[in-house]
Parts: sequence; structure tokens; C-alpha cells
Amino acid sequence: MIVEGYGILNSHFNNIRLDIGSFGTLYLITSYVTMAVSVAALISYFLLLIGINKVNFAFLNQFKIFYIFFLIYDIYSAVVNGFLLSNDKYIDKMVELTKYQYIDIVYAEDVDMVNEEEKVKDLIKSSGRTSLFFSFVFFILILYYYLTTCSYIEDIEEKEIEDNEARNLEENNY
Repeated sequence: MIVEGYGILNSHFNNIRLDIGSFGTLYLITSYVTMAVSVAALISYFLLLIGINKVNFAFLNQFKIFYIFFLIYDIYSAVVNGFLLSNDKYIDKMVELTKYQYIDIVYAEDVDMVNEEEKVKDLIKSSGRTSLFFSFVFFILILYYYLTTCSYIEDIEEKEIEDNEARNLEENNY
């Protein structure tokens, strides 16, 4: 029974994706790319922790390189979302999707709210702007984290070089 419910729900969302058309394809591609970037970021964090713990320069430097690409992807994602929010065709498709989902969820007495498309459009645009604002704040925090972490990595590298020079001086290896 649960499997049937999942199958019905899954086919329902597949129909919605088909209704969105090219925007649905863009959404699916973007969601897969976002998932891949998130997994890569998680792996990068683990390698950073290992690199800090064992003072492994290769693991430390991979963070500097990968995170630049992560920041560029974050900017790209915000720009794409901004362009989509300015596209009237996309907004209209989102209104249709919202109405379609709303009818399935809400009882018949509240259906007349669905007909107020301007309110739905305004809600979609305002929630999109709010999302872009929080994306910008989150980007600033990630950028600060990146800069402080890179500074810390450079401090670790300098300390390791000083330790190696002191060791070589003590052993007369010059």
C-alpha cells in the first residue's frame, strides 16, 4: 500500500515535471549538478580535516582549489535563479504548478484562492527575492570562511617550513 502511494505520488510529480517542459529539464539538471557539487564539497571538507590533522599539503591545497570552483558555482546558481525570476514564462509555469499542487492539497472550500493569480505571482517573486537575499548572505559567509581557512592553511605551511629549516639547521644539513 505504501509502495502504491509512493508510485502514485511519483507519477504525479513526473506529470508536473512534464508540464513545466524545458524549465523542468533545467531544474532536473540543476538539481543533479547541485547534488554532485554538494557531495564534492563534503569530500573536500573531510580531506581538509585530514590535511590539518596530518599536515598533508596536498589535502590542504585541494581545499583552496576546489573552493574557488564552489564559490563560482554558487555565484552562477544565484545568477540563474535571478534570471529565472525575471522570466515571465517561468513565473507563469510556477503559478500553474502552484495551482495544481494547491488543488490537490486543499479542500474545495478554499479553491477560490487559487484563482488569484496575481497574488500567487507576487508570492513567488517575493519568495524568490528572499531566497536570493539569503543566498547572497550565505555566499558572504562562505567567502569569509574560505578566506580565513586559506589564511590558516598558509599559517600551517609557514610553520611547517620554519620547523623544517630549524631541523635542518640543527642537523647541519646546509
